[in-house]
Amino acid sequence: MPTSITGTLNAAVAMPLQLLRALADLPRMLEQHARLTDELLRASQEQLALMREQAEALLVQMREIGEVAAALRAALAELERVNDQLTRIVAESERVPRRGERFGGLFRRGQREAGEPA
Repeated sequence: MPTSITGTLNAAVAMPLQLLRALADLPRMLEQHARLTDELLRASQEQLALMREQAEALLVQMREIGEVAAALRAALAELERVNDQLTRIVAESERVPRRGERFGGLFRRGQREAGEPA
């Protein structure tokens, strides 16, 4: 029986001592936890600021891309207009030789009828 009383007494004395040690370490542990929390919060804020900067840069790039796209659409419209003009010029230039050939044929026929050598 003395072992059980001794064990109980040891436990009764050891338990409060462990509790006192834990209570003595509590402020240090809370301070360490608060410091870690502050570091994590600071790192999170830095990452958030970086992400905000990246988002703003992306928005600027998207605006620039929109401006480039608008300029490309305008250039394409201008190219289509020039292409239409060139098509009309080519069609007209194809008609001119035919008119010239007809005129030349009429001129030669007129000369033959007039008795002049061509």
